[in-house]
Amino acid sequence: MSELRQRRVGMLDFAKGGWAHQFHILDGNKVIGSKTVFSETRNGPVTTRYFLGDDEFATAKELIAAYEAQKSKEIAA
Repeated sequence: MSELRQRRVGMLDFAKGGWAHQFHILDGNKVIGSKTVFSETRNGPVTTRYFLGDDEFATAKELIAAYEAQKSKEIAA
């Protein structure tokens, strides 16, 4: 299992008081995906989404499982 970490790369403020934070997901120094945390309004619900290429995941656990599967395919090839 890889030790993944995140690095904040951006922040936005929306017109209705909402906001968004963008993170890179790193395996060592290699960017393997991204994480977006946002709220459309100041008091709205906070949503987190993870991305691995074109695939979107609702939880970090799903992202990690997909990344590990992808990594094993690369090693086997």
